[in-house]
Amino acid sequence: MKNIEYKAACLDAAQFQTLLCLAQEAGLQKIHDMRQTDTYFHAERGRLKLRTIVEQRTIKHELIGYQRADRAESRFSEYFYCPVQEAEGLKQTLAAALTVDVVVEKQRIVYMYHTTRVHFDTVEHLGYFVELETVLQDGASQSEEQLAQREHLEVIRLLDITALRPISGSYRELMLQFQKNL
Repeated sequence: MKNIEYKAACLDAAQFQTLLCLAQEAGLQKIHDMRQTDTYFHAERGRLKLRTIVEQRTIKHELIGYQRADRAESRFSEYFYCPVQEAEGLKQTLAAALTVDVVVEKQRIVYMYHTTRVHFDTVEHLGYFVELETVLQDGASQSEEQLAQREHLEVIRLLDITALRPISGSYRELMLQFQKNL
């Protein structure tokens, strides 16, 4: 699967709340409010994480692998995911074979705008972030990619997030840097 991603850091909780209000005023549809724990494993290429999602009384697990350029602007990302039934056993197996890089805990509020998921993340130890993921269909043509890019830019404008500090890597890299500075 493929999407266009953009991630930026908010200055503080007040700016984060302002963005949430802008999303509602712009007509974005709130679809999820969840807790996520991402266990990142050392991978030779790209990133690999086991995600635990707690939403209301439901718990589910996904193994997610993805590759993307670490740039501070919108970028294409290719990803794969697989639902997991035996998460603890898989985590122990992957940890033994690959080692765990870091664990990231976050509260995520998800809004939708057409094919763009807008994540409002409160990440433990790191702060407040907004992340866009504009989803492309498998085998999307060049004109479909251009339409997706336009939608992606439209959401950036709607939420006025160009003034935020763009993030080039993932929460993995931010958490590793945080732990290094302890």
